[in-house]
Amino acid sequence: MADSMLQYHLRGAQDIARKLAKLKGPIRPWVKGFILRGRNTARKKSHPHPGDTEMLANAIGSRVSPGEMPESARIFTNLPEAVRIDQGRLPGGRRLSGFAVKEWAARHGIPKSQGWILAKQFQTRGTKGVHFMEQAAEHLVEILPEELAKATREIEGAFQRG
Repeated sequence: MADSMLQYHLRGAQDIARKLAKLKGPIRPWVKGFILRGRNTARKKSHPHPGDTEMLANAIGSRVSPGEMPESARIFTNLPEAVRIDQGRLPGGRRLSGFAVKEWAARHGIPKSQGWILAKQFQTRGTKGVHFMEQAAEHLVEILPEELAKATREIEGAFQRG
């Protein structure tokens, strides 16, 4: 007597697998585009005054983890001053370079001669933060529903064309 064995063939499984593979395609570009919108917002908000240079903005980057369905993405900067610009300076901290403050003052329409005085005031009183990273996060939260709806339509379209 032969061993009893259960066999089955799922017809159409290849088609389903092919369609599911297509669904992965739109995910990575969508995540990358979404994170780039956040990065661009952070860059724009990092220099709110026309006299600000774009040094900080150009140092803000983004990274999406590898793979068709990325597990993570981030917006970041490796510029040491970025945290102090973003969050502000606490009173009593290290004094800024008078030369650097003179240059900053000149770009903001303040006489260069006030640079040393401003540096001392920044040390004594602290400074307000620009909060460009928080503004980028808020922007992403705001656009997320619309972006998810658009991605869903693309995925559904890819599945139907399958």
